[in-house]
Amino acid sequence: MKSAAARLPDKAAEAEAPQFRRKPVVEIAYIGVILAVILLGIVQTVMPIWHFRDLDERRQPAPIGDYLAGLRTHDPQLPAKASQWFDDRFGFRTILIRLYNETLYRVFGTGDRVYIGKDGFLFSKGLIAADRGFSRTAELVERTADSILQGFRNLRAELAGRGIRLVVVSIPSKQDFYRQYLPAEAPPMPDPFLPHRLRERLKREPGLIYVDASIPLEAARTPDPGQRPLYYRTDPHMGFWGARVVAPAIADAIAADAGMTAPPWPEFHNPYEVTIPGGIEQRFLGLMTPLMEHVDSYRDTPVLMRDTDAAYWEKDPRFRNTETIDSRIIFEFAYHARPDHVQGRLPPIVVYGDSFADHLMVSGFLDEVAAAYRSRLSDIPLAEVVKNIPDGVKYFMIVYDENVAVRYAAPPYLFANR
Repeated sequence: MKSAAARLPDKAAEAEAPQFRRKPVVEIAYIGVILAVILLGIVQTVMPIWHFRDLDERRQPAPIGDYLAGLRTHDPQLPAKASQWFDDRFGFRTILIRLYNETLYRVFGTGDRVYIGKDGFLFSKGLIAADRGFSRTAELVERTADSILQGFRNLRAELAGRGIRLVVVSIPSKQDFYRQYLPAEAPPMPDPFLPHRLRERLKREPGLIYVDASIPLEAARTPDPGQRPLYYRTDPHMGFWGARVVAPAIADAIAADAGMTAPPWPEFHNPYEVTIPGGIEQRFLGLMTPLMEHVDSYRDTPVLMRDTDAAYWEKDPRFRNTETIDSRIIFEFAYHARPDHVQGRLPPIVVYGDSFADHLMVSGFLDEVAAAYRSRLSDIPLAEVVKNIPDGVKYFMIVYDENVAVRYAAPPYLFANR
């Protein structure tokens, strides 16, 4: 009779014995899915069957060039070019990228190009990097501020020759104003910080009217933005509520310079909730379903480009809307108060700058002026815009996001010293 020890299995022998097991169904299914995706993707690439919403990548698909010429010359970059060309055109590329981004956002709370902040705020990594890039050292901050100020001085001198006053309005970047909503992984804002230093110097600059938008915005800040945030949660722009507090500060500054009393600011009533599509920063996420924002608005907000009893519009026929800008347009539109509504309004003004000036158009600011001419940063040099300022204009207003103030330090925005 064998002992108990002898009846125990020989583990070493078992380890050496060949192991025979059936492949799990899960592994076979996984391989099948991958093969199916590849094959269907190739079919979708050659003959598109399904149509997916495009990604907002702000770039063109990679070109492959002359493939045969590359083969003849043994171009060492040809395999990489061919791979990138195919990657940009693979049939399921869009949906796979959206699925990847959706997983990053929903599961891990992150994004490749966007910081996922608190309370639904999104912040562009690229804009934060730009903020930090011009504030690396105190010397760089001062040198850059010098260049920007010189650009404004040159413009001020050019306008003064035509009897026009320069108005400079700086809008804080969202990542600067709403720092408390940045996630922990976002790099801190540098110190010294170019926008803050530029504000200090602009306040002391003679001969121009400077409006620091951070002052009225700070006064309107609330612990919880709720449905009336001063900036959009999913877009870098100052929204309607931000413009509603910045525009009166601009009107008051111009009125003080003109020796006038700013007209009473219009009151809006009957707020109601609206749902708006997410902005630029959420589009950078490339999600399966776009994010939406729920904000308060007003039923009696004036509709852009609609004539009223008080004023009328003149629109460049090439201008459709702010999403389809024709860079050849000098003045997108003009807004004129009718003769019997001019009394008490501020003198005619040119509103020049990037998209941060757009919300001023519906915030009530236009009701403060006799006429407004909207000119947008484009391929047209600033000198050309100034050359074409209509007769009767008394003020030229630059509205800019502090994140991109450096554009005024380089051609084509500089005027030569006279």
